[in-house]
Amino acid sequence: MKKTYFVFLLTFSFISILFSQAYQFRNNTAHTGLYSANEKFDAVQLQWLFKTDGAIRSTPLIVDNHVFFGSADHYFYCLDTNGNEAWKYKTENAVHSSPAYYNGVVFFTDRSDNLYALKASDGALIWKNKAGEALPYAWGFDYYTSSPLIVDKTLYTGSGDGNLYATDIATGKTKWKYHAGAVIRSTPAFDKGNIFFGDCDAHVYSINAENGKLNWIFKINGDTLNNEKFGYDRRAVIASPAIANNIVVVGGRDGFLYGINEANGEKIWQYDYHISWILSSVAIKDSIVVTGTSDGSFINALNITTGKEIWRYQTQAPVWASPSIAGDKIFCPGNDGALYCLDLYTGKEVWEYNTMQKFFSSPVLSGDKLFVGNDDGNFYCFKDVKRNNNDEIFRAVFWMREPPVQFFGYGMDVYIKDYFATRNYKVIDDTAITKFLQSRIGDHKKKRD
Repeated sequence: MKKTYFVFLLTFSFISILFSQAYQFRNNTAHTGLYSANEKFDAVQLQWLFKTDGAIRSTPLIVDNHVFFGSADHYFYCLDTNGNEAWKYKTENAVHSSPAYYNGVVFFTDRSDNLYALKASDGALIWKNKAGEALPYAWGFDYYTSSPLIVDKTLYTGSGDGNLYATDIATGKTKWKYHAGAVIRSTPAFDKGNIFFGDCDAHVYSINAENGKLNWIFKINGDTLNNEKFGYDRRAVIASPAIANNIVVVGGRDGFLYGINEANGEKIWQYDYHISWILSSVAIKDSIVVTGTSDGSFINALNITTGKEIWRYQTQAPVWASPSIAGDKIFCPGNDGALYCLDLYTGKEVWEYNTMQKFFSSPVLSGDKLFVGNDDGNFYCFKDVKRNNNDEIFRAVFWMREPPVQFFGYGMDVYIKDYFATRNYKVIDDTAITKFLQSRIGDHKKKRD
């Protein structure tokens, strides 16, 4: 009887380990931003909002019909997928990191470089670690902080004290740490036994995940630049690297996106955005790399092998959030408050939803829902909406060059007109409005007939 019981325990333990799955930022350890979804998301509608008292820059995590994310209001939240609060946990500082999950425990960091481990079921604290004193960083940029990466029951996180930490998931004890010597806000990625991350002093690293030994350091072009000369940072690597096809892809505040040889750290290609920062962690599918740009105010796709541009889509403001891919679509929010859905292969707009407030959180897709946080303090849940392919959507903006009454001064009328025009609205004037409306009435009559 004892022998049978012992065998049962071994079998049960093996099954538990086998089915324990890690969930984390960008949906996989290589951080390619690929999600599976049950629906096509040809159109969406807002299903619910959840209000917090601070900006939400944390990218959410969806596990077992629960949604986890942090807010600048010093709370970490757990909701169900209907938008009801399950629990919240008070933190020492704003939570701009994205959570990770393993075996019933959720992990995240706050802006004071605390690393938390909470029970996913009720938010009870299991353990908490605090990193060392933060290094001085005159060009501080803490819209994002390093998020936990989980590989083989080990957490990897960057810190303001300049260390990359490898932490035992169960105990919270440090296994090893690698001192980069500069603030680390980049979230580490993993592939083929190695950890990849950037620091705020123009470096990208490859570290052995088992022992923390350095494999190589790649210096971005910002390594030769003096921030004081420009009056803003052109050295930091805030984005998380993404790895595919043996290439590490990551952008920097020097205005370049890089394709780096995963094995030896040699540059394969670079794409020049002409000073415009690359803060987005890229999304990758097949041979296509998609990123957002800062001052360039566009989303674009490059070939991962050559670094050549495939397409670009103009936005109204910088794009700092990271794009996500599901099926043949890109989902990417911008600082203009718009959530864009684009065709992965052509860059053409499928739809757009505008909140009028900045998005720094990145979208996550699960089933027929899309989740994302906003700087207005609201957490958004959108649901896929079925649309008849035969239904064409007509969109137009009416604009008069010399209106009888001036409603908008200082060129605001032109700005509004151009805003809608870039979103595929047809611009019509007072000579075309009658014909346009008559054509719409005619179309509706035909449908009734």
